[in-house]
Amino acid sequence: MKTKETFSLQIDAVFDIHSQGIIVTGRIETGKIKTGDLLKISGNNIELNTKCLKLQKYLRPITEAAAGEYIGITLSDVSKSQISRGMQLSSD
Repeated sequence: MKTKETFSLQIDAVFDIHSQGIIVTGRIETGKIKTGDLLKISGNNIELNTKCLKLQKYLRPITEAAAGEYIGITLSDVSKSQISRGMQLSSD
């Protein structure tokens, strides 16, 4: 039985884009991500649940990404003030 590698990304930057929402950027350390995945943000004694609404690579929309790629992720149900550089974004 093949086990799925957990998605993990260290947040490099956080943006609040008026027409899109909260976007975090970073390089995927392990695993894969696709639009609609449920995610967890942890660090600074905080743990938040969120969802991947959109993925971007070089300002172009994509539907999935894998380890080694530098991407932007639009997140739901979080605010810019809750997230900071260095926090970890991962799948459950």
